[in-house]
Amino acid sequence: MATGRFVTLVAAVAGTLALAASAAASPPLHGTGASTQTSSTTVSVRQADGNLIIEQLNTRVDVGAFTGTVDEHEWLVVHPNGLVTLHAEATLNGTYAGCGPTPVTQVIRLAGQVSPTGDISANFATVDGAPVVVQGTVSGTTASNTANFEITYHC
Repeated sequence: MATGRFVTLVAAVAGTLALAASAAASPPLHGTGASTQTSSTTVSVRQADGNLIIEQLNTRVDVGAFTGTVDEHEWLVVHPNGLVTLHAEATLNGTYAGCGPTPVTQVIRLAGQVSPTGDISANFATVDGAPVVVQGTVSGTTASNTANFEITYHC
């Protein structure tokens, strides 16, 4: 009798591991979307080594492959030649297309630049332990509060 339960338990564990392995081995999903800044608060502005450093807290609403809200803590460095480099850490709360209806909350890190003509380009990725592993790019222009994103992700 105990042997029967042990065999059933082993079979259940093996089935669970097989499902987890097939999910991890599944091909990544790809998608696009738009991210619109809905608010921005400047926390600080200072000068260092000829650069202007601006710290901001931003809120964004995303639609597309990721749909939800983004709370972003961003640092912009305006260089004397007009180039702006940036990095940010953001908390995302929402859903990913193809990953089910349950919202996830996770952190991404972003780094990029704004050209002297206003073109925005950046790369981002989730940090360790994210429920949905994501890598992506952002592109846009400072003339609009909406930027486009493209992502590759695993549910």
